[in-house]
Amino acid sequence: MSDKSLLAKLLATENITVQRTPSIKTAMFDLKNRILMLPIWEGISSDLEDLLLVHETGHALDTPEAEVYKQTADDIAARAFPGETVSDALRKTVQGFLNVVEDARIDKRQKRRYPGSRRNYLIGYKELVDRDFFGTAKRDINTMNFIDRLNLYFKGGNIHFNITFNSEEKVFLKKVENLETWAEVVSVTEEIYAYCKEQLEKQNEIEIDLIEGEDDGDDSDSDGDTDDLDLETTDSGEGEGEEEGELTQGEGNLGAQSNDANGSDSNKDVPKNAPRAETDETWQRKSEEIVKNEDSVFVYVTQPNVDWSSAVNDYKVVLNDWRDELANGVKNYYYSGISQDNVNTARKEMTEWKVKEKETISFLVKEFEQRKAAELYARINIAKTGVIDTNKLHSYKFNDDIFRRLATTPNGKNHGFVMFLDWSGSMQNNLKETLKQLFSLTLFCKQIGVPFEVYAFKDTGGTNPFSCTGKQNVIRGGSLTLRNFLSSRMNVEELNFAMSVLWASGDWNIHILRDRLGGTPLNDAIMIAPKVVQDFTARNKLEITNVIWLTDGGSDSANGIENETTPRAAYGDRRQRRHFYVDPITNKTYDWYPNDWYHTRDNTNTLLRILKDRTGCNLVGFFLFDYESFNRVDREFNVSGGNPDAYNTARKQWSDNKFYPVRSAGYDEYYIINTKALADTTNKLAIDNTGEKKMTTKKMVSAFTKFAQKKTVNRVLLRQFVERIAGHSKKAA
Repeated sequence: MSDKSLLAKLLATENITVQRTPSIKTAMFDLKNRILMLPIWEGISSDLEDLLLVHETGHALDTPEAEVYKQTADDIAARAFPGETVSDALRKTVQGFLNVVEDARIDKRQKRRYPGSRRNYLIGYKELVDRDFFGTAKRDINTMNFIDRLNLYFKGGNIHFNITFNSEEKVFLKKVENLETWAEVVSVTEEIYAYCKEQLEKQNEIEIDLIEGEDDGDDSDSDGDTDDLDLETTDSGEGEGEEEGELTQGEGNLGAQSNDANGSDSNKDVPKNAPRAETDETWQRKSEEIVKNEDSVFVYVTQPNVDWSSAVNDYKVVLNDWRDELANGVKNYYYSGISQDNVNTARKEMTEWKVKEKETISFLVKEFEQRKAAELYARINIAKTGVIDTNKLHSYKFNDDIFRRLATTPNGKNHGFVMFLDWSGSMQNNLKETLKQLFSLTLFCKQIGVPFEVYAFKDTGGTNPFSCTGKQNVIRGGSLTLRNFLSSRMNVEELNFAMSVLWASGDWNIHILRDRLGGTPLNDAIMIAPKVVQDFTARNKLEITNVIWLTDGGSDSANGIENETTPRAAYGDRRQRRHFYVDPITNKTYDWYPNDWYHTRDNTNTLLRILKDRTGCNLVGFFLFDYESFNRVDREFNVSGGNPDAYNTARKQWSDNKFYPVRSAGYDEYYIINTKALADTTNKLAIDNTGEKKMTTKKMVSAFTKFAQKKTVNRVLLRQFVERIAGHSKKAA
C-alpha cells in the first residue's frame, strides 16, 4: 500500500509515521510514538482525500492530546454553567465549538506550511458541501447559529454561501482569523461560546414571550446590522488569507471526542441555554459514510534490532581468519580445506588471467571515462558574459548573438562501489566464473581510483544477528554474516592474498572452512545493507554509490513476523490480513508478505526499494543463470508477460547477447546472464596450426569469427553496465 504522494511529502520533514487502520472511524494520533492513524476512506475524490490527509496531519502536529482537549472543554463548560455538573453531553457541546475554532487555526497553518494544498481545500470543500456533509441542504444559512455560520465561513466562505454577520460577530471572525496558538483557541472559543449562550437565552426569552402572548413589538435578536461581511483578509505576508474567504476545514478533529451518533437526541443532561454547533455534529455523523467498512486487519511491521559486530566482519577480521586456517591446515569430511600450495597455485593462475583480462579492464575504463565525460559535457553551463565578441561584430546586422560566452564545467561526480556476492552452495557451478567477473570489476575500480567494498553474504559459520527485543510485529531475520572479502582499503599484498584465496575457493571441495558455502540469505542481507552503504558513502564522501548484487537464486528467507500483536486465528483468515512496513527513515509505506514463500521475491523487491529510497544508490543486479533456454528465463521472470511479440523480441536478444536486462525487479537494472555462454573458456581463439593437421583458411576464419563474437557478447554486457553506472546514475528523489 502506498500513501498519497502529497501526504508522503508532507510527513517526510516531520518524522511522523502514517498508518491506515480499517478498524477506526476517525483519525487518531499516538503522541508518544508519533503515529498518525487514519481510517480508510472510499468514494471520495483525490482532492478531498488530500484535503483530509493534510488536515489530519495538521492536528497531529499542532493539536493537544485527547485528555488536554477533554479537560479544556470541561473547564469552559464549568465556567459557563457554575454550579452545574459537567455531563458528557454538556462537554460535547463545548467540544463542538472547540472543533470549529481549532480547525480554523489548523487549516490556516497547514496552508501556510504547504501552499500547494490550497487547491485541495478549495475543491475538497466544494465536494463536501455538494454532498451535504454539513446539513445545509434546503436551509437558509443566515438563520443558523453564529457558530455554524462561522464554521461554514471557514470551510468555504462566500464561495459556497452568501453568509452575513452582524458587527459583533465580525469581531469574533477577525479573532479566529488571527489565531496562532492553542491558548488563543481556548480563549476565543470561550468568548464565542458565551456569546452564543447569551444569544440562545435571548431567543428562548422571545419564544416564551410569544407563547404568553406578550408582544413588545421588537423581535430583534441583535442590535447590530446584518450586512454582508466585509473583512479584509489578514495575510501578514504569510498567504493564508483569500479574497473569497479562508478555505479552512475542521472535520474529524483528532483531539475531540465525536458527538453521539444521535446528535441532538442526547439532550437530557444539557441545559436549555447550552448552544450547540449543529454543523460540526452533522459532520461527525456523516463522516462515517466515507469510511470504508473493511474486515481486514492491517498489521504494521518493523525491522529487527541488529548486532552489527556479528552481522558485518571487516576485511581485517576475514584475512586473519584465513591466515589462521591456512596455518592450521583444517579439514573435514566435506572439504579438503585450503593449503598454502593451493593459494600459490591460484596466485600463479590468477596472474596469467590478469594478463589476458587486461584488454577487458582497459575497455571498461575507456567506456566509463567516455560516459562520464559525456555526462559532464551535458552539464556544462554556457552563459553570455555581456562582453562583445569582436570576432562576431561583423555579423551584427543578421546575428543578435554577438557576445562572448563563458562555459562553466562542474566537477565530475565521485563514484564508489559496494558489491554483494552470493556465497551459497548453488554458486559452486558458477563460482570461478563469477569470481573472475568480480575481480574484473575490482581491478576496474582500482584502475580508475574509486573506492570499493566486496561483501559475501552467507549463513554458515555465523550467528543470527537479528533480535526483536522491545519490539512488536518484527520482521524475522535468520543466520547471516556479511564477510568483507575485498576492499579498496587493502594494500597490494592483502588484495593479492585475498584474491588468491578466493580463486582457489572456486574449485570443488576446496574452501576456507570458516567461509564454506551454504544457503542464500538474500533478504536478510538486503535488510542490513542500507547502513553498510550509508557508512561507505559517508566515509568516502561520495555523490554516487553503485550497489551491485551478484546472485544465482532467490532468497531462502520467507521472513515471517515475530511478536505479532494480532496473530492469525485460523488459516482461512489469511486473506483478510494485510501487512505493511513503514520505514522510520523515509516514512514511506511498503507491502510485506509474511510466511508466504510465493511472495518471497516480492519481499526482496520491497527491501531493494527501501535500500534505494534510503541511500539514493544506483542499484544493479546480476542474476547468474545456468540455463541456456529462454523459456526458463521467461517463466522465471515473466519477461514477455504472455505477449508473443515481446517473447520473440526478448528471445532474440537473449540468443544474440547471452543476457537479458530486466527492469521490474527492484533494481535500476537487472541482468539475467547466461553463465555458460559467457564463461571465459569460450573466449579462447581455437586456432591450432601446428603439427601434421593444419587448419584450412576457412576453418581459421570461422574460429576467429566465433572468438570475436564471444568477445563482443562480453563487451555488450559491459557497455550496458558502464552506461548505467556512469551515464545514467541518479540519486533517488
